[in-house]
Amino acid sequence: MQLGRQRQRSLVEARRTTSAVRRATTAWRSTVAARRETNAVRRARIRAAQACFSVSFYILLRAVDRFVTNYNRFPGVFDNEIDDDISRLKTIAVGVLGDSGLHGSTLSDDLVNEMCRFGGGEIHAVAAFIGGVASQEAIKVCDHIPYDFKTSGICTG
Repeated sequence: MQLGRQRQRSLVEARRTTSAVRRATTAWRSTVAARRETNAVRRARIRAAQACFSVSFYILLRAVDRFVTNYNRFPGVFDNEIDDDISRLKTIAVGVLGDSGLHGSTLSDDLVNEMCRFGGGEIHAVAAFIGGVASQEAIKVCDHIPYDFKTSGICTG
């Protein structure tokens, strides 16, 4: 009789332990699923931010093109006119946004300031990379190293 009660108690305890393990496993699985969803949402936000950043630069490059057309120079070329150029470029960028059908949209002031700050110059890292690649290819041609011109390197910087 005593042995039967011990057996029943151990079975009840085993069931409690099993149900606790099941609850813990279910909680763990839901946490992992939530993490996966959070990571997916985070990746989607990053992709959206990158796309927005790319569109902003596209709009700014179009605005710089109009600036050059209107003023026959790049914005920020002269140090004493940078503040005026920033306001002019902002105005032109709003016009480009309107022409693109994005009425009421704005661009980051940091992007506009940076576009005026470098004054139409080349970005030094890209210029150095392109120069290095070009010199390597020139050395290959001069040294008569077999070179396939059909698959030449393309760099978009």
